[in-house]
Amino acid sequence: MKGEAGTATTSISWRRHPDVDDRKPVVRTVPYAEFVLEHPDLDPTTLNTEFFPDAVPYTDGSRERVFYWRSALRDSSPPATDWSFVYATTHDLVGCSETVVGIRGLTTEPATGVAIVVDGTAGGDASMVHVRDYETPNLRIVDVTPDLIRLAVDGDDVEVAVGGRQRIELSPQTVELISDDEPEEITPELSVRYPGRRKIHHPVSNASDRLFPSFDLDLASLSNPLAVPLQNEELDHAALATDLGVSLEERPYPERVLWQAFAYTAFDPRRESVPDIGRTDDDHLVVTPR
Repeated sequence: MKGEAGTATTSISWRRHPDVDDRKPVVRTVPYAEFVLEHPDLDPTTLNTEFFPDAVPYTDGSRERVFYWRSALRDSSPPATDWSFVYATTHDLVGCSETVVGIRGLTTEPATGVAIVVDGTAGGDASMVHVRDYETPNLRIVDVTPDLIRLAVDGDDVEVAVGGRQRIELSPQTVELISDDEPEEITPELSVRYPGRRKIHHPVSNASDRLFPSFDLDLASLSNPLAVPLQNEELDHAALATDLGVSLEERPYPERVLWQAFAYTAFDPRRESVPDIGRTDDDHLVVTPR
C-alpha cells in the first residue's frame, strides 16, 4: 500500500519461534583477543564483504560486549562452559580451554589453493588473494592474563598488554598467485589486538540462528503479518523501529547497526521465506531463517 511520495508499506509474515527456549545463545565473559594475518605486499583479487559485519563490539553501560549476530564459532571449539578465553580472526571465533594453543583460522582453503588476507578486520570485511600454496607461520598463544597476552611468533616471544595492539613482521616467503605463475616474495604481518575481558554473545552452536539484543521489543504485541514501512521500495529500518516503539536514538551506534541487521533478517520484503522469531528469557532475540 502506497503512502507519501516514495513511501509505502508491505505485509510481512513471521512465525513465533516454536523452540526458542532450547536455543540459548552463548554468553560468556572471558579474555578476548583478535588476530589478523595480513599480506600487504599483494594486490587483492577477492573482497569478502558483508553489509553487516559478523562481530559488533560496543559498550553497553559498563559492559564491554562483542556481539556475534551470525555464527562464526569454530565447530572444533570446546563447549562454552569450558572456555578460558576466546580469540577472533577475520574468518572465525575460536573458544579455548587451554592457555597454550596454536592460532587457527588465519587463512581459508577454497576449492583451489589457499585464500590469504591482504587487509582485514576481526569478524568483519577482508580483501583476499588466492595462492597455490602457503606455509602458515608458526603462531602460538603461550599465556593469557588480565594484563597481557603472550605469544610465540616464529620462535620469538611477543607480549601485548591489555588495551594494546601490535603489528608483527613475520619471516618472508615465496608464493604463487592462482592467476599468475610468477612467484612473488612476501612478508606476512600479524596484527594483534588484546582488548581484555569481554562479554561474548554468539548464536547457539551448530545452528543457523541469528542473534540480536532484545531492543525491548514485545513480540506478543507484534502483529502477524506485520505492516513493514518501505522507502523507495526498500525496507525502512528506522521507520520500522519507530512503528514498533524501539528508540534507536538512545542506543549506541553499534546497537543501531544490530537493529538494521535484525530488521533485514526478519522483515526484508525481498525474502520469500517466513522466519521464526523468538525472545529468550535472557533478553535476546533469535531469528531462524527457514
